[in-house]
Amino acid sequence: MHIIAQRYEASKGSISGLFTSWRGAIRPFIEDNDWNCYLVRIADDGKPETLIPVTSIDDAPQRPDDRAIYVRVRKGLIAFHLTFASLTSSDEIPYDVKVEGEYHISDPEAFLRNFAFERILATGPISTSAVDSMLATRGRPHLIDTVSTRTYEYVKDGDNLPTKWWSINIPRWAEVAWLEDGCTITQVLWESPTEDRRREMEIQREQYELQEKEAAEAHHREVDRLQREREIEQKRLAIENDRAISEAERESKLREINTQEEMAIREAEIEGETRRLELMEKNARLELEITELREGKEAATRLGEQYDEILLSSRDAIRSLTNMRDEVGSMLDECRTLIETLKESQPGLDQGGWWRTAVSAGKIGSRLTADIEGGVGPAALAQAFRERQKADCTVVSLRKTELKSRAIGASTNVSSLRIGATLQFEMLSQRDGFATIINFGTSGKIWLHCPSAYIAADQAVVRQGQIYAIPGESMIPESNLAENGLAYIEYGPTGWEELVVIVSDAPIIESSTYFSTTPGMPFTELTESTITALVERLSESPETWHVGILSFLVEK
Repeated sequence: MHIIAQRYEASKGSISGLFTSWRGAIRPFIEDNDWNCYLVRIADDGKPETLIPVTSIDDAPQRPDDRAIYVRVRKGLIAFHLTFASLTSSDEIPYDVKVEGEYHISDPEAFLRNFAFERILATGPISTSAVDSMLATRGRPHLIDTVSTRTYEYVKDGDNLPTKWWSINIPRWAEVAWLEDGCTITQVLWESPTEDRRREMEIQREQYELQEKEAAEAHHREVDRLQREREIEQKRLAIENDRAISEAERESKLREINTQEEMAIREAEIEGETRRLELMEKNARLELEITELREGKEAATRLGEQYDEILLSSRDAIRSLTNMRDEVGSMLDECRTLIETLKESQPGLDQGGWWRTAVSAGKIGSRLTADIEGGVGPAALAQAFRERQKADCTVVSLRKTELKSRAIGASTNVSSLRIGATLQFEMLSQRDGFATIINFGTSGKIWLHCPSAYIAADQAVVRQGQIYAIPGESMIPESNLAENGLAYIEYGPTGWEELVVIVSDAPIIESSTYFSTTPGMPFTELTESTITALVERLSESPETWHVGILSFLVEK
């Protein structure tokens, strides 16, 4: 506990003698550079009539008496600890909130007039705990109004009530602007012993289920591999025994079969590694959560840094496999071109063939829908949107000029963004329509940013050839964010993040999806059932929408 405001208390007899005696005694009190000092003349009602700044003993106009006293207020940063005990969530879970940070008194005179002076006269020096108690008492009703209709898990999520919200609202609770622009939050802790223990047991169960799921999927991948090898061998034998084709075409077809086998192997490896990475990310999030429950946020942060390195290595491995697959794909294209050339030189041969499969690149198909119903993570959906954007030839495009380029391998560069940077993008659509903005966050959650509490689905209209800012008045108004103590910035954690904009003939999001959003919490976390319904809607009418996606790496 530290003193942040006090009056000058003279020792007995120290100010009753010569003029120089009281000046010498009060000099250390006035000239301490860590304090703002004032001579306060007291009115008849006991309140401060005038406050005269005093920076030097030479500025001291009179010795203290019953109608004039010297007081001082501490400069610099002051640590605070606010506790809001015995709150109750909408699901009837009791919990406490502890907020830690630092502030500086930006207007000492307002602080004295409106809070400290009468207390100094009545009870003596003002301590940090007295100010903490005042802020917590005044802020409690406002906090209850904000969180009482929310679940414990919802408010505990740092994305829903970020530190920015606290740094804006705590100075408001002081009522008078002596804390304005002077509050920094270092930590917000949500604690519920009963719920945290329940969640810990739930996490352990989820981890066990993930291990079982990973083992089952590995078994299925092995079965698929054996089946694929049998099918390839049957096709190879059929080509070798086909007497209706020339030896040159037979050789080319066998080369194609071998290349397809290599392609299938690479595809399986990518699928397996991608799935393992998704399970690893899920397990990492669970492990971080259980570490935070048991050992605190700092321990979880340290563990998170270790996981980031492991996950980054896994992503590098997937990229290397993808590059190898692309190289094999180029070889396969060359084989098919050669086969077509041979066929054209030998009329009468069958122009069809099992190797020619028509694939609509412009559609998110039933397979992806089935995958999502089976619990696939955001990675598969983001990849589907990337493929659709490529097929669309960038009808919808996104850009952010502040993105940096970072090397993550011998020859691979990616776009990156640091935590705390502004999320300011630009979107250009080559068609009219209604915009839907979806964020694939680094936490693994998928968020609907537009439509929202600010802009309804039928209001998010975009016009062909116009450039739109995100956030911007058309889709995510910055004025609404600012009014509610929010900012469109990157909060982390580290990892891969995607921003997706879909432009469609008609709104594709039902109002019930974002019905529960509020100006203070405008964004909606999409559930598995909502995502599945969205994918099915897009798959049914692929010609009615186009998509743009921007991926970037979030770093510290």
